Amino acid sequence: MADFVCIPISSAIYNECVLRKGDTSDVVGMIEHAILGFLDRTEGDRMVWSDEYAEKFSKEEEWTEILETGSPTKGYQWQNVFLPNGTRLKFDYKGDTKFAEVKHESIVYLGDKCSPSEFVSRVANHTSRNAWRDIHVLFPTETDWMYANRLRREGRK
Repeated sequence: MADFVCIPISSAIYNECVLRKGDTSDVVGMIEHAILGFLDRTEGDRMVWSDEYAEKFSKEEEWTEILETGSPTKGYQWQNVFLPNGTRLKFDYKGDTKFAEVKHESIVYLGDKCSPSEFVSRVANHTSRNAWRDIHVLFPTETDWMYANRLRREGRK
């Protein structure tokens, strides 16, 4: 059996709930549903919750990301360019954009491990492509996509 607490709400809010529901039978369920929705929508929101909670939530998010993609200090070495775990790759082909991601030191596209060349070839119906010229890269801590060829020229490590 669930424990309950009583929270006073104005009679106007309660009466409005009864009017909308048609009876008093499930006003409590309706209010609980509204509160649960609010909690889901604002999870980790520093404007709503304490700094202590937001910090804890942020650390849990980071841990979840590490479990999903792998350590941020490891990644995939593509010749002279290091792509840390969590890096996203993008390829636009015939008006369609496809994405791959570096996870656990591998490039993953549609659940399969592949090289950058295999990624663009699969998207382009197994035709021969130059992955350096076709792929855009987004590093985990950045907001701007960059051409892989530019990264290669700069020797980004």
